[in-house]
Amino acid sequence: MTDVGLTPAGGGAITTVMVVCLGLFGPVAPLLARRIGLDRTLLVALLILAAGVVIRSLDGAPVLYTGAAIAGTAIAIMNVIMPGVVKQHFPEKAGLLTAIYVSALVGGAAAASALAIPMEHLTGYGWRGVSALVAVPAVAAAVLWLPQAFGRQSAPANGPRPFRALMRSPVTWKLTAFMGIQSLTFYVMLAWLPTIFQEAGLPADHAGFLLAISNLAQVAATLAVPVHAERSRTQVPHVTGAALLTVAGYLGVLLAPTTVPWLWMIVLGLGQGASLALALLIITLRAPTPPR
Repeated sequence: MTDVGLTPAGGGAITTVMVVCLGLFGPVAPLLARRIGLDRTLLVALLILAAGVVIRSLDGAPVLYTGAAIAGTAIAIMNVIMPGVVKQHFPEKAGLLTAIYVSALVGGAAAASALAIPMEHLTGYGWRGVSALVAVPAVAAAVLWLPQAFGRQSAPANGPRPFRALMRSPVTWKLTAFMGIQSLTFYVMLAWLPTIFQEAGLPADHAGFLLAISNLAQVAATLAVPVHAERSRTQVPHVTGAALLTVAGYLGVLLAPTTVPWLWMIVLGLGQGASLALALLIITLRAPTPPR
């Protein structure tokens, strides 16, 4: 913010731009998948992500926001198609593969946050260079995915269902509400929990440590919950349990932030990690075919 000359509102807008793109450009994913297939859509999104990350690290506020928007668009596409990719290639192990990729999702976010400053000190590149380095894993993933993307593609089988048919399904609205509330609670935690702890009297490094504990708890939940939930006849008890854990964690933070704060963060992390994994698992299980 200091280097680019952004106000606090301008700094917060970087994250806002990415989240808005997640909502606006998610519908692009099924259109791409219908044209070029799920595997090639994933490859395209990885390359767009790498480009956005590099652009974001260039000089000036306009390219910072532009790069964030491009990266957010790529993430939106991948978020939408990953359940379809899992269902297409691993229909009998949807729970296990959902657990693995959602854990990688959460763990990657935690690692990027934790390693940014140490990498800046280690490389001497400054924040721009370290930000650009995040493109390396995206390019590596694209290279690894090339044989799959340009191998034999399965037919898209009539493509996605008509939009109006999806809107008439009660499951669509229930899942939309669940996923939306889960995202709301996650971004509130990401943006405000360290501030809440600091205003309660905890030092900044302690507040950051508590946020890291929550991220680790999320990884544990995303690894375990989908595997167990897939074997169940219904996922309602799992969703209910995840929601109750999230509410309990937030109540602990708001009512007694300095009383066993590590416990509140573990509870909150377990609830939020389970919620994200369950939302993506339910999409995979309820879709009749990978494109749908």
